[in-house]
Amino acid sequence: MHQPLEVILPEQKPALEWILGRAVPKMSPRTRHAALQVAFARALGDWSAGRHIVGSEWRFRLAPAGEIRRPLVPDIALIPRDGLRGLEDRDFDSPPYGPSIVVEILSPGESPAHLEHKRHVYFACGTLLMLVVDPLERLVDAFEPNGTMRHFGQDDTLTSDAFPDMRIALRPVFATIDFACRCGSLPTLPAGAVVVRARMVKRTTTMDQLLEIILPDRKPALEWIAGRAVAKVSPRIRHAVLQGMFFNAFHAWSDGRYVVGTEWRFRLAPPGEVRRPLVPDVAVIPRDGLRGLEDRDFDSPPYGPSIVVEILSPGDLPAHLAHKREVYFACGTLVMLVVDPLERLVDAFESNGTMRRFDQDDTLTSDAFPDMRIALRPIFAAIDFD
Repeated sequence: MHQPLEVILPEQKPALEWILGRAVPKMSPRTRHAALQVAFARALGDWSAGRHIVGSEWRFRLAPAGEIRRPLVPDIALIPRDGLRGLEDRDFDSPPYGPSIVVEILSPGESPAHLEHKRHVYFACGTLLMLVVDPLERLVDAFEPNGTMRHFGQDDTLTSDAFPDMRIALRPVFATIDFACRCGSLPTLPAGAVVVRARMVKRTTTMDQLLEIILPDRKPALEWIAGRAVAKVSPRIRHAVLQGMFFNAFHAWSDGRYVVGTEWRFRLAPPGEVRRPLVPDVAVIPRDGLRGLEDRDFDSPPYGPSIVVEILSPGDLPAHLAHKREVYFACGTLVMLVVDPLERLVDAFESNGTMRRFDQDDTLTSDAFPDMRIALRPIFAAIDFD
C-alpha cells in the first residue's frame, strides 16, 4: 500500500493546520492579535515596496524532504512578487513552498512545541525568516534558518541577516494596540452562557437565562448564522491579499481616527435575540470604541463595527451574507462591503437601506462617511499576479 502524498484538511475558518501528526485549529484572533496582524502586514508591505506579495491567513502546503505534504496557515506570509508565476489551480491558491517571511502572533494557550514544529517545517521548505510576536510583552523573536534568534522590543528596529535592507521600526507597529483600556485578568464567561462545543449545547435551567452563544475560540473562526455554527472558509490567495489591501486602504483613510482589524470576533445581540459571535474579514471601529471595556468585551467587542468588509469565498451562501448584514445593522454597523475577488466588484450596503455597486475603476464612497474616497483600482491591482 502506497503512502499517501498529502494531508488534506477541511477548508474552513478558523484554519486547520497539520502539526505533530494531528489537525490543530488556529485560535480566532482577539483584539490585540487582530490589530497587530494587520499592522505587521502593513509594515512588511511598506518595506517590500511592491517586491513581494503579503497576505494574512494564507494556506501553504509544505513537504519537508522525505515527509508528507501538509497545510500550515501563518498569520502573515510574504512571498516574492513572481512567486506565483507558472502555478495553477491548487498550487496557486495554496503554494507548495515556504513563504520567505512568516509572522506568527501568539494567542493565549499557544503551544511552544507547536511553534517549534512549525518553525522546523517552514525552514525545511525555504522560509528565510520567522517572526514570533508576543502582544502582551510587546516582543518579537526573529528566527532564521542559520540557527540564529534575536529578541526585539517595541523600541527596537527589526533587522534581518536574510534581508539586509530590512529596517522596520516596531514602536509604530505596537502603538496600534494602545487602546487606553483597563484590561488585565483573563476573560470569564457570563453567568448563564450557552456554551457550544462541536454539536453539543449546554443550556441553563431556564430560557430566560440564555444570554450568549459561546463557540470554540479557534481558526478558522466559527460564526453563529441562522441558528447554527458555521465555519468561515480559510482564505485563498486573492482573498488573503485583498484582505490586507482593504485594511491598508481603511487605515490610510481613517488617519488614526479608527482601529482597523482583520478576523476580529464581535459578540452581537440584536434587540430581543441571544448574543452570538460574528467574525468579519475586516472591521473598522472608532479609535475610542474600546475605551472603558475590560476583559472579554475588550477582546471581542459587544457591538457592531462601524464598517464591515466581507470578501467572498467559493461556496459563500447569499442567505448567510444577508443574515449577517441584518445582524450587523441591528447592532450599530453603518456600512457593510461585500467584495467579489473574481468579478472585482464591491457591493456597499448601508444601514439606511441603500446598496450601491462599485467596480475596480470606481472610487468607493459612502453616505455614512462623507469624507470617504477610496480608489479601488490600486486595491484590485494587488491581485494582478502575472
